[in-house]
Amino acid sequence: MKKILILEDEEITAMALEEYLESVGYNIIDSVNSAKDAYESIKKYRPDLILCDIMIKGGVSGSEFARDVHYKYNIPVIFLTAICDDETIAYAKEANAYGYIIKPYKENELKATIEITLNNIKNEVISGNIIEFGEYSYDLRYGKFYKDNVEIRLGSKSAKLLRLLLKNRNDIVSYEEIISKIYEESETNTLDKLRHLVKRTKEKLDIDSLKTIKNVGYTLEI
Repeated sequence: MKKILILEDEEITAMALEEYLESVGYNIIDSVNSAKDAYESIKKYRPDLILCDIMIKGGVSGSEFARDVHYKYNIPVIFLTAICDDETIAYAKEANAYGYIIKPYKENELKATIEITLNNIKNEVISGNIIEFGEYSYDLRYGKFYKDNVEIRLGSKSAKLLRLLLKNRNDIVSYEEIISKIYEESETNTLDKLRHLVKRTKEKLDIDSLKTIKNVGYTLEI
């Protein structure tokens, strides 16, 4: 059963969405009204899809939230909005949203959009999205690492580190950029933590192609 997270600050709309989607077989793992709560649910439940009001609370725009979720977690976002104009559509496209539902939504259109999104993800041709490095490979689309075609589990920070370096393979990624993607702003001694993370990741995967560029950052040579 596919897991869906609802991010909607209109309580009546959120309740109606939850009731309908559960009636057609989806598992609504949480319904929240702010970006902060959404991030907590993502970390706890790892949903397969997020329904998100395009105007959200929490100091993060809907576009920023969708891009961040797409980058960090590879979770598709479908926007819900009462506004339908060229600017809003462009906003949704910029955010890499997988769908765009106009309020008041029709149940059959909502169901169809969700099913098509999940089906497209499942059946997406991943040719060109597989990066091989040594005996390892990384699926860019689904964010999974493999060794000899067997999936390997990494800690969340190690996975984020490798994903960033692989997407920028053979280029130098600065300390600052890596830290901004991996650590919270409130964390301290992040450079020391990053160095320790890189050391642990290299030891676990036994890869020599992850290089330190002194006083600058790191690169993954492929």
